[in-house]
Amino acid sequence: MKNVTMTLVTSILLSGLGLAARAQTASPDGVAAAIFSRLDADQDGAVTIAELTTHKTAQFSRADRDGNGVVDAQEMSAIRDRMAKVADTARTASDVGLSRMDSDGDGALSLAEYTARAPIFVLMDGDGDGAVSRAEFDRARAAFAN
Repeated sequence: MKNVTMTLVTSILLSGLGLAARAQTASPDGVAAAIFSRLDADQDGAVTIAELTTHKTAQFSRADRDGNGVVDAQEMSAIRDRMAKVADTARTASDVGLSRMDSDGDGALSLAEYTARAPIFVLMDGDGDGAVSRAEFDRARAAFAN
């Protein structure tokens, strides 16, 4: 039961909030702010127990794939697989983003290179054409949400 609880908590923080990929390029404070903002459903600057319960209920519902009211070992395995996939996607996106931002190819980012193209923009710009189409935006949003 302890492992189930820990996995659900981890799932809430990573997969449900869609922050795993963004965490590769965001500061810890930025990630914390995004988590708080997501939990603060009415954006009043405070997270109530009702908001947290609503969020946790939605997380549990997504984990309970067969809808039987419990999360079993197979469903927990699916959560772990999904979290691993998100982490792999984030690593790949980070590598791709670094190579795209490193315009002089020296393996390091200068301030000019870093600010020339925002990392989240680079991650969303799937075809690397310097513009994020609606389809690219929707794919990125779906990937972060799943």
